[in-house]
Amino acid sequence: VTARTFHAHALSQLRYFWPLRHDGEPLPELLDSKAPIIGRIARQLPGHYRFTPTKDLADEIEWAKTRRILPGEYEQQAGERQPPIPSDLFVQLYRNYEREKTRQHRIDFDDLLLQTVDLLEGDEEAAETVRARKRWFSVDEYQDTNPLQQRLLELWLGDRRDLCVVGDEDQTIYSFTGASSAFLTT
Repeated sequence: VTARTFHAHALSQLRYFWPLRHDGEPLPELLDSKAPIIGRIARQLPGHYRFTPTKDLADEIEWAKTRRILPGEYEQQAGERQPPIPSDLFVQLYRNYEREKTRQHRIDFDDLLLQTVDLLEGDEEAAETVRARKRWFSVDEYQDTNPLQQRLLELWLGDRRDLCVVGDEDQTIYSFTGASSAFLTT
């Protein structure tokens, strides 16, 4: 039995597969927080926008990433959503954040899930290896699962239905990042 968060489980898989899929290169270093990079970028925003709370900007990036929305797709795919700063400024900030992470050879917690989903969607051998090692899944606080976590869980399961979830749709507390109790009730 292994008990891990989505992020910890994804990290263990990336640590194993990354060097195998990237010519022996180690997994990029994990950022503890988006804040230092976003804060530096935000200070370059025009006018009063430079005083936008870093947490609000980080939350919006997380919201986009949990839906697999890239910076260049944000304005088209965010729909009626209002970012904490004008969309064009947010897209530039998001793009600069991603560039700076790449330059520093770092990834954030959202990237752990994104990279694992990309791996399992694009490499059937890796997906089968993961599925062979894990047979049953139990997810607590399932009402706080976001679309990216849900996709990752589906990839871990494959065509199996060996899943037990526990949650309360009235207890969703991470809706700001895209969590939805809809996964619990469908």
